[in-house]
Amino acid sequence: MNANGGLQSRKFWHALALSLALVAPLIASAHEGPRIKGLALGDPPVTVRNAATALTRNGSSCHIDEKKDTSNPYLNLTIHTAYGMALNCGAVGQPQYVAFFEFRDNQMTRYTVGAEFANAIFNAGGMPLADFAKAFVNAYGIPRLAPSSDQRFLTYRDADGGWEVDLYPDHSFTVRTVDTPRQQTKNFN
Repeated sequence: MNANGGLQSRKFWHALALSLALVAPLIASAHEGPRIKGLALGDPPVTVRNAATALTRNGSSCHIDEKKDTSNPYLNLTIHTAYGMALNCGAVGQPQYVAFFEFRDNQMTRYTVGAEFANAIFNAGGMPLADFAKAFVNAYGIPRLAPSSDQRFLTYRDADGGWEVDLYPDHSFTVRTVDTPRQQTKNFN
């Protein structure tokens, strides 16, 4: 080993440590929920648009409506962020929103898939909730679902991963980000 080799090696490790120090906070704050039918928390709008439209049947009238302002009162009531999207499978002038997607900082933070659309994309029409829930957790690596505090739906929360899912008796579901313990501490301070 020459005199410069040791110095170059230290520079490499120093650069690697510095880059990891810069990236680690980004990794730690990422939400790690499951990718369900091509959709995952943290996805940018273009990815969500592509995944949602890919789930619709060829030749369907479904399209994406965007909430960019307050001009659509229905989207204002259902989408709680400044920007969001809804999958509309209704006729012209008669919207039928079957899925909603909310974004913050160009990343999806919440999505809800309605019963009719969920039954269509999972071929689950008429399937008992227990069977649907079992298939859902097995397909997406969700450790378990437990009854909610009011016993109206099934839920799972991964505080360390920063996400939770609620599964309703009609097979509709919502996946959303939640603050990790680190984020809660940061918000408290």
